[in-house]
Amino acid sequence: MSKILYIEDEITKNIATIKTFFKTLMKGNEKVLKRLTEIEENNALNNADNIIDACKEISKLEICYSFPEAIKKITNESHKYELFIIDRNLYSRKYHAEIPNILEILKESGIGDAQSIVDGHMEREGDILAFLLFIKNHDNLCKIFFLTAHPYIPEGIHKLDHFIDTKQFSIERVIIKGSEAEGKIIKAINDSESMNIENQYLLQCSILRFELGEEMVDKFIDMIRYHSSDKRSEFLFLLRNLCENILHSLAFGMGEYNADYWNSEKTQLLKIMQFINGRYYQGKVVEGSGLPAYNLKKNISYNSIIRNALASIYDITSECGVHSLSKGVNISNANIANISIYTMQSLLAQICEVIVWYDKAMEIIQ
Repeated sequence: MSKILYIEDEITKNIATIKTFFKTLMKGNEKVLKRLTEIEENNALNNADNIIDACKEISKLEICYSFPEAIKKITNESHKYELFIIDRNLYSRKYHAEIPNILEILKESGIGDAQSIVDGHMEREGDILAFLLFIKNHDNLCKIFFLTAHPYIPEGIHKLDHFIDTKQFSIERVIIKGSEAEGKIIKAINDSESMNIENQYLLQCSILRFELGEEMVDKFIDMIRYHSSDKRSEFLFLLRNLCENILHSLAFGMGEYNADYWNSEKTQLLKIMQFINGRYYQGKVVEGSGLPAYNLKKNISYNSIIRNALASIYDITSECGVHSLSKGVNISNANIANISIYTMQSLLAQICEVIVWYDKAMEIIQ
């Protein structure tokens, strides 16, 4: 899932800014807000590492507070981020000892006179980061907000005003700290693609976060993104992965470790269709066989709608060549010839229905 990268060297002076900018990302996680407030009000606790540690709970946010660290992230991981919020002046954390490494990274990125660039951009290190992002992908310039104490845009070797003059970067994205214009950053955060998806599927994301963790929320959001962009193979792969994780979570919660719906050779894996449909004898569910039998004992509201949804997801993804939780599955080999846009819509509706039921079932099981 795409993230937001916030680069600020004077992070200990900007706890209030973090709480303001990323308030939406903290929704439902009062622990982060409480911890940041504790740090803000206690000078003994107010250091960069404590702030970073507190914000680790916000999965969509990464913070770095030094120019060398920012260069490494942008050079190696720029594809991970959908928004960059950069303080232009990153000089308060001195980096002289790191300059040889910085020069090496700049040269490897194709920047010729690296020494002159570093010398000419002290107290404007953010401009170098912008140029690196531009080299990586020209579209990155549309993802940047600069924070500055001064509205003036000074010239430089790889100057920001060139990007402005050529309309590749908007002056509207240079934000004076503490000004009303900071609202543009908050709006951009709230309007980001992943935030929009989570807000649209808030119930499903909340359930997955509570039951299966942040990684599965990320996969769900990616699945929705693939659905929206009609990337059918990728959608089916994540759909199958999500479905199997839900089923295994249910099975482990039920605690029937000797049941015959477990794979005898791979004891941590289910016989999925047997678990979904159970076993029948003379029209009756055989005791101890999967979700139908467990529903007779505990009434987890496992009805035909949920059973058919799970079976449909499993059957269709199997027919398309998507199998198991293995990361080694080759998505490109999925056979999607028979998957129409209507099938895609149906599958999405089914997994959303399954997730809501899964939450209620887990409350009873646990």
